[in-house]
Amino acid sequence: IDQCEQEIGFLSDKFGDIENLKFVAVDMTNLTGLEKSDYLYSRFTIHAIDKPGEERLIKWASNNLKNNCLFFVEVRSVKDELFGQGKALADNAFFTDHYRRFIVLEELINCFSKNGLEVIYSLESKGLAPYKTQDPVVIRIIGQKK
Repeated sequence: IDQCEQEIGFLSDKFGDIENLKFVAVDMTNLTGLEKSDYLYSRFTIHAIDKPGEERLIKWASNNLKNNCLFFVEVRSVKDELFGQGKALADNAFFTDHYRRFIVLEELINCFSKNGLEVIYSLESKGLAPYKTQDPVVIRIIGQKK
């Protein structure tokens, strides 16, 4: 799922013939009408949306996962060295060359829990997503639909 229709077109052309793999161009904070899934994966997306969007996404994920299936999330933490840099926009949100909202681990766990996702794994650390000279503090969470 991505808002960029061009990227979804590219992925569909390249990988669209793989069974059980589907690409959809839509706003992930206002999802409706998709099939229930065994797995959902969100990497570096939740910190790119506002808090209400995060809450809608996690609620949707819980409602659209099959029972006992998994939601994998990776986001930047408030403990990241970029936290506080740039123009402050809202709680934990800043604009440098783009919008970034830094996530509090306990708040994300609570959002999972209140939406029926049991957190079966969580980690907040550097070394999880190094890129070039950056090594951000990242939160990884796996939530299971019960």
